[in-house]
Formats: sequence, structure tokens, C-alpha cells
Amino acid sequence: MALQGQITFDNGIVLSSGYLIVTQVCLRYITNDNRADIEILIFKDLASYNVVDDGSFATYFAESILDDPGNTCLTQAYVYLKTLPQYSSLTDV
Repeated sequence: MALQGQITFDNGIVLSSGYLIVTQVCLRYITNDNRADIEILIFKDLASYNVVDDGSFATYFAESILDDPGNTCLTQAYVYLKTLPQYSSLTDV
């Protein structure tokens, strides 16, 4: 599920076919402070979202991958980022 349509940011930038997805919902039940924190990602259009969702999740973040010693969500994020052309020349420090 997603939301698609015109999205206007506070700085005036307009996405005519913006694509919004909810990535995380955190519900808090505390006396007198109940709330929902919602994390979203916005892409300029559906095609941009599809480029990001290229099937790499199973390669880098599947449970079977994260079960390997030394693999964490954080380390795998760096491994994945280095497969992208804009980050491939960067070195681990």
C-alpha cells in the first residue's frame, strides 16, 4: 500500500506524481502521552521507488544473511551502499 499524487513540501518544491510509503509505525501507550510516530519515505514518482526497491533486500537483509556471524543490519547497510555506483569507490574506515 502507498499514497500517490501531488505532494508539496514546505519549501515550495512540488512533486506532481509523488509516491509516499510508510516504513515504520511506533505506537506509544503511556498515561496522558499516547501517540503514534509514523516514519515515511517520499519518492518523486513510482519509477523512482521501483529503482530503490531492486530486490536487494533478500541479498543483504534476509534473516539467513543476518544470521551469519558478524552480519548486522548496520554492517549489511554499508555492504549494500558500496554496491551502488555513487558509493562504490568509498572505503571502510
